[in-house]
Formats: sequence, C-alpha cells, structure tokens
Amino acid sequence: MTDLLPSSTLPLVSKFTLASIFIFSGIGFIDSLYLTVVEYSGRQITCSLIAGCQTVLASSYAWVGPVPLAMLGVLFYLGVLISTVAYVDTKRQLFISAVASAAIVGFFASLYFVYLQAVVLQAWCQYCLLSVITSTLLAIIGVRLWRQWLRQE
Repeated sequence: MTDLLPSSTLPLVSKFTLASIFIFSGIGFIDSLYLTVVEYSGRQITCSLIAGCQTVLASSYAWVGPVPLAMLGVLFYLGVLISTVAYVDTKRQLFISAVASAAIVGFFASLYFVYLQAVVLQAWCQYCLLSVITSTLLAIIGVRLWRQWLRQE
C-alpha cells in the first residue's frame, strides 16, 4: 500500500524549487498582509491597475465570519513559509509535502475566488489576482513535487 506522504528516501528538493517557493509565498504573504492591514484600518484600498477592488473587498464574500479573507491568506502563506523553513532546517519530507499539499488546496480556493469575482461580483481586485497568480505558481510546484515523488515510489 502506498503511503500518502513521501518516504524519507526520496530525493531532496532542489534549491531552485525552494527559492521559488520562498519568493512566491513571500509575495503572497505581503499582498495578503497589505489587504488585511487596509481592511482593519478602515482605509479605502487603492486600485491602480483595475477598477473594482473596493467592490470585491467590500462584498460579503471578502469575510469569513468576523475575519477578512485576506487574513486567511496571511495564515496560508505564512504556513507555507514556515513549513518550507522547517524543511530546509530538518530535511524532513513531511514539511515539504505539507507545502505541496497546501499549495494545491490553495489553488482550488483561488479558483473559487476567481469565479466569485468574474461571475457573482463582476468586479476584479488586482491584489486578489496577484494572490491567484502566486497560489497558482505554488500549486504548479506542488503538483510537480508530488508527481516526482510518486514516480520514485
């Protein structure tokens, strides 16, 4: 029976892949943190590329109960960063497989958020789209890692 997590005998993740994870999750973290700070400060968001940020961020879809969705993005990207650091420090596959799995889940969440913007709200938020891009790039890395691991077993 195949384990759900890669075994410790699998090859180490390349420095390029780790650097890519750091860069993409770092950008996503800063983007989500900016939105969270703006949301809690009560300021209006500045949209310089696309009109519609305020429509998206003021909608009921931008909150999960009392928590802005951007705060969940902060926690997601921070979790990816911390797990990647833990992998670099320990070389335990558990941490990098958590990153790969979380990235894939984050991608599907992003697809849902794109649907909400395109179909339900008919408005776009450039900061939200940046998060979609970073989560998509992380998911591509995650899928590539899982495919590599599955071929090794």
